[in-house]
Amino acid sequence: VMYRYSALVIKNDAGDFDLREQTTTTPQRAGYVQMGVNGKLRAGKTEHDLTLAVDRAWRTRYAAKRGSTAYNLGTGNIYTGIINQHTAPTTAYEEALNNKTVIQGISLVDSITFDKWNVILGIHHHAANEKAYNLGTGAMMRSTDSSATTPTYALTYRPSDKVSVYASHAEYFDMGSAVTNTTSRSYANRGDVLPASKTKQ
Repeated sequence: VMYRYSALVIKNDAGDFDLREQTTTTPQRAGYVQMGVNGKLRAGKTEHDLTLAVDRAWRTRYAAKRGSTAYNLGTGNIYTGIINQHTAPTTAYEEALNNKTVIQGISLVDSITFDKWNVILGIHHHAANEKAYNLGTGAMMRSTDSSATTPTYALTYRPSDKVSVYASHAEYFDMGSAVTNTTSRSYANRGDVLPASKTKQ
């Protein structure tokens, strides 16, 4: 339960605003754990700094059982400081399960140093599962699995202690998210889980 859009929106140059609140899809509980090993080894003139890690993240998200709702409580003005509130804030909030997410991954990274050069080679694999639930009945509407293997590599040259020249490429896995309505829009595909995507940097 909060200001609509988490803020007061100024309507005009006179400083007027509507005092509006909303109930939305904010409540969530999340957890994350990561474990790994790290070690260094020499191979001739090169030094390797190796890291192997596994991780798991999970989130349970709730929403207002009747969907996102906005309430008009009155008006106000930032210059006069006068607030004309005609209705008390609505604090009733009945939550329902919205979606559950689990992501697990494994990563291997090798940082190789040779004289003034450094090379980073990494590979990451992530697998995700997203479950979407009906707010009214609590029944699971759909379950979507997605996964991706993404690389990371970089090359750095240090001609001096104060100067570095580098080039890098990294890809990231972004799991699909559930479509939910907002206070300003209703979507025909509400409840669908969008497909996973890869981003590159």
